[in-house]
Amino acid sequence: MVNLLSVADACRRIAAAATSPEPARALRALAAGLGRCRVMDLTVERDRVTANLIAFDEARELLPGDVFYAGLRVSLPLSGGRLHAAPLFLRLACFNRLVWDGAALAAGESGARVRALLAEGFGRIRALRAQVVDATWAGDLVREHELPVELSEPLEDAWRAEGAELNRYGVLNALTHVATHEEALPAATRAALARAAAQLAFG
Repeated sequence: MVNLLSVADACRRIAAAATSPEPARALRALAAGLGRCRVMDLTVERDRVTANLIAFDEARELLPGDVFYAGLRVSLPLSGGRLHAAPLFLRLACFNRLVWDGAALAAGESGARVRALLAEGFGRIRALRAQVVDATWAGDLVREHELPVELSEPLEDAWRAEGAELNRYGVLNALTHVATHEEALPAATRAALARAAAQLAFG
């Protein structure tokens, strides 16, 4: 089950753990720029908080019945200081997460700038469906990104579960599925899969 928090509840949790009011204030400001949103995957660690801001006004049906929400992946030091925020895309059918780290946003970016980046990201994801891949895509991908060879099988299983499309859109969904849902994999492996997905989608 996906746990969604209100922005107010998330900010209260952050304020309780932080040594500065700045992290909660920064999250609140980012949320205000997105409009109606909720917080997913809030994680408060020893010195940092990470969260996904999901904007309900930023949704696209990229294929019939295949809806994506957009928002921001946010990382903030609990003591205040520089934040990291990057566009995030959430596939509603399976809650796969895709982060565009190459389009990181600075503090104080306007809501219009954020929305323009999200629109560009949606366009890039949609374009993947026209880009055909070979049936050997899983082995090719593992070699290209120097991933463990044993990932070929779970990637192919995820690809079939996600619709078995022989295009880069199908491969993207397989990558994000394994990175998001295969919790038994080491964190470093899941992070490598997430990076490969972002590179596939956004270059």
